Amino acid sequence: FAHTGLYGPYHCLDATDESILWTAPYSQHGSSGIADGLLFFGELNPVAGSASVIALDCETGNLVWSYQTGINLEASHLFRLYSSPNPFVSEASISFNLTEPGFTSIDMFNLAGRAVSTLMNSELPAGEHSVQWDGTNLNGKPVSAGLYLCRIQSGGVTETTGLCLLR
Repeated sequence: FAHTGLYGPYHCLDATDESILWTAPYSQHGSSGIADGLLFFGELNPVAGSASVIALDCETGNLVWSYQTGINLEASHLFRLYSSPNPFVSEASISFNLTEPGFTSIDMFNLAGRAVSTLMNSELPAGEHSVQWDGTNLNGKPVSAGLYLCRIQSGGVTETTGLCLLR
């Protein structure tokens, strides 16, 4: 599978000669995954201003389902908060930048607003940082597939971005 440019179409390529088998008019954002004959990926919709999770039939490229998340998956501006890959299957790296040192907390929430996991709660120096989330809850048990919110708080500023966990 390949895509052209940031908002270009999504192509399914033949493994032997890389010829295009089918093209879908979606722009892949983050990572993609294949399960049960379906291709899953996140798509940033610049018109709607948020992301969708898309599932295409691997054989035909036909849309099986699409879910408009209402969550912006683009990197934030203040902390440059970014998750990769997104969507993810087993682990996501959450990157951020602090312009000044300070106490920093990073928490994961489900869409009901309940805390799922605390990834960081400590003093950090200014600069680039990253933490990993393996899709587990506060008790170390795997959470179900779905959409989760990552909230960072530092220096009196709070930002949130969305992550999509596929199982």
